[in-house]
Amino acid sequence: MCSSYRVIPFDGSKWGVAPKHDFWYSFNDLIKQFDPGSTIQQFFRYISVMYDDFFGELLGELTDFNEIKKAFNKIQKHCKDNSIKLQYEYGEKYGFLSQKLLSAFLHDDNFFDWIVEQMKPEKNGFKLLDYKDLDNKELNGNRELWTDSKCLMIYCPDGENNRLLDSVFNPKWRVHIHTKDPEWQEFISDKSPVEIKAFDEDEIYKMWKSGENKTGAYISKIERID
Repeated sequence: MCSSYRVIPFDGSKWGVAPKHDFWYSFNDLIKQFDPGSTIQQFFRYISVMYDDFFGELLGELTDFNEIKKAFNKIQKHCKDNSIKLQYEYGEKYGFLSQKLLSAFLHDDNFFDWIVEQMKPEKNGFKLLDYKDLDNKELNGNRELWTDSKCLMIYCPDGENNRLLDSVFNPKWRVHIHTKDPEWQEFISDKSPVEIKAFDEDEIYKMWKSGENKTGAYISKIERID
């Protein structure tokens, strides 16, 4: 069983705050341009698969910026040198996301620089805050936060621990639904809004996308209610 603690950074500390509950879910604008159903981990995993498939070696966990850029440029050169063969074979072999990546490597000469630009903290809603920002709306809801400051940690007893975990991992949401189809408007208006528990807004959209929808309905607004 996991334990929960309230973490209180020391005075004068700075905190990095992600726009989502998890750092890796915080780059959706980049991912949506390739495959809205994927994550940033899958995006880079596919690039690793491409590298392995092209050169017969694992890309590994690169941490040096110049080495990462070198790997991207190596993939891009291979794509351009073998464009006809790859366009015929690669998409069918690895699916939709790989087709989009292959197209980007083939047609965008500055693909790596473009990715770097798309992942900039400012563009994705990351914030650097301190105690003067306690009323900042960026701290509302479930956000990943990190600091290099010393912290005071206060253990949460089991009862409080369970309530805290439920609030963090299964918060309640009010989901407003609409449709432009006149045959279904009255039916949808009677059902909306609905209250559900979900980890975050992305999970709600995935749940909605996975369901069968014959009414032309769409999610117009999502509100957290606890």
